[in-house]
Parts: sequence; C-alpha cells; structure tokens
Amino acid sequence: SNYRGDMGFALAVWACARLSDSGVAILTVTSSFIWSPAGLKAQEAVKKSGCRIRAFIQLPGGTFPHTSISSYIAVFERGEQQDVFIGEYTDNPEAQKSLIRNYKRGKSGDQPNLGRLCALSSFRGFNAFVAQDRLKRLVRSTGWPQHHAESVIISSKKVKVSDVDQQVTNSLWLRLVGQPRAQSDSSKIPTSAFRDSVRLGIDPKVADARYLVHWLNHHPIGQATVDAVSQGGALSRIDLSALMHATLCLPPLSEQVHVLAGI
Repeated sequence: SNYRGDMGFALAVWACARLSDSGVAILTVTSSFIWSPAGLKAQEAVKKSGCRIRAFIQLPGGTFPHTSISSYIAVFERGEQQDVFIGEYTDNPEAQKSLIRNYKRGKSGDQPNLGRLCALSSFRGFNAFVAQDRLKRLVRSTGWPQHHAESVIISSKKVKVSDVDQQVTNSLWLRLVGQPRAQSDSSKIPTSAFRDSVRLGIDPKVADARYLVHWLNHHPIGQATVDAVSQGGALSRIDLSALMHATLCLPPLSEQVHVLAGI
C-alpha cells in the first residue's frame, strides 16, 4: 500500500492489502480511526485495497490497562463497503451471545449495544450512535414540530475575543468543546474556550435564542441532539457541519416563551 500516516492505522491498511478473498482481519483501533482526518484517510486506503469495514465493536474504557479511553474492535474483509455492524462489548454473557449472533446474521438487536447496522459515513462513534437512538424515541414522545437546522440557525460565525462585545439580536454562543454547551452571555465563556466557540444567529420566527440555550444545556432532546452530532474520545466535540444538517425538534414559540417565564 502507498498509505502514509498514523502507524496504528497503517497496520490496518497493511493487513487489508494482504487479505485473501475469504480472509478476515480483526484489529483494535482508537476512536480517532472513525472520525479524524487521519482515520478517514486510512479508511479510504482500506477501500482502495478492495476491502471493507464489516464491524466496529466498542470496548469500554478500562478494557486495556492504564487508560480509561474506549477503543474499538474493527473487523475488515474483502468486498465493497456496505452498512457497518455497530455494537458494544460488555461483561454480560447473555449480551455477548446476542451480539455475536446478531453479527453473524447481520441483524439488528433490540438495543444499540446488541448490534445495529449503520452507514459508515454517518457513524461518529458509539456514544453518538446511542444518542441517535435515544433522540428518535424522545422525538416520538413529544409531538413537537421538527425543523431542519439550517432553517433555525441562520448564521454561524467564529468570533475573535476582541469582537465578543458586539451585540447580535437573537443569538447564542455554542461551545464545540466543554460545558455548558450554550451561553447567552459571552462573559460567562472562559477566554481559553473562545477558539472552540461559535456565535449562532437564530431565526426569531422559529425559536428564541434564550430558549435554545436552555434546550441545548438542559432539555433531554437538546442534550441528545448535541450528543448525536458529537465525535471524539474522552473529550467529545460537536461536529458543526453535522449539527447544521441535523433535525431540531422544538416546541412552538408560545411554549418556548412559557418555559422562559418559569426559568
């Protein structure tokens, strides 16, 4: 292979290039293999070698000594890329049996940890995968309108520290890394966090920016939405592009105003 990059990722590419037609390669990879530029480059090299990723099974933090960061068992085999089998290894023997059975059959389990099929391009990590499932259930229970994020968030801009005092009507600050995720008042954001923050302009016909701050920080649907578009290992980061392509489930403006009156 002509792949040049991370040594650990290079091992996956090297193994795939040497697989027989019926061979299978099973390796442990870090979460960055899934979402980082270096990982995506390695995935492309795997594809060019005539192989596909069949499965990512999350290993919980602490599986390996001296680290609390989760990792993945990645399964590679020959063939065109199809949906990937996603699951989680646990200490529960019955769950292990169900996971293996679903993997062999290419079937989805009752819960995400027991295995689900997912498009490789939409997989950002197991935590986001679980959040997407949780979000679907929450949205069904509310009956609230659903909006394409780009119809709610009408502007997105990284702002320099020197510009933070500029007033922008119906806007909020979103921290891509760290907590709390959203703020109405820029003075409450640590100076060191501005490089990973963006100012979002909100369409006043759809949402009150003050309510969105509450929704993102405290409402189960808002929290699940953030988790579903986040990626990373020990410190997750919101994928702003994924957020802008997401669907936001929000109450009507009248209900937003009512909630704000009670905060």
